Amino acid sequence: PTLLWAQGLGPLEGGEPRAIVRDLFDWVDHACLRDAGSLALLRALGSQRDCRVAPDPAWAWPLPAVEPLPGAGPAPRRIAIVPRAWPSAPEWPLRLQQALQASEAGAGTHLVWLASQTASVPGRVASDIDFIRSLMASFEGRFSQELQVHSDAAGFTRALAGCQATIAMRLHAQLLSLRLGLPTFCLEY
Repeated sequence: PTLLWAQGLGPLEGGEPRAIVRDLFDWVDHACLRDAGSLALLRALGSQRDCRVAPDPAWAWPLPAVEPLPGAGPAPRRIAIVPRAWPSAPEWPLRLQQALQASEAGAGTHLVWLASQTASVPGRVASDIDFIRSLMASFEGRFSQELQVHSDAAGFTRALAGCQATIAMRLHAQLLSLRLGLPTFCLEY
């Protein structure tokens, strides 16, 4: 059985992509969409598939109870950074570095780098880990920092909950950070 879960559709340009998406939705066993606009587009494509509309699953993910970090005295401010490589704008990592160095964060900030895409799929997607390591090298000696790699969404969410703010390119890190009530800076690709 095949399930398309919490899909967002569009924009779809041209007849062939529109036909492929319509056929795909008509062939799968089950499907749900994450917004009414996607359902309207599916209907405009000619599909009569019965689809539930439900929000992105990150909105319903159970949030952990947040415990204060142990230690004596004021702890450094922990900022989660959830980046991804974006070759179309090769200058953005330097701009991030300049912005953080110019901020008042300085020695009182600990950068928690979180890998969202932890595995590579040849020909489709690369792991974030090597890219994050290259970013960390550019911050060496300027900030206290660590890389966290979690094998499940619960660990990733707990890591975000242990921070006081988030800078994220990855959508689900943005959604979870907002749900956690963290000040969140969303980097657009």
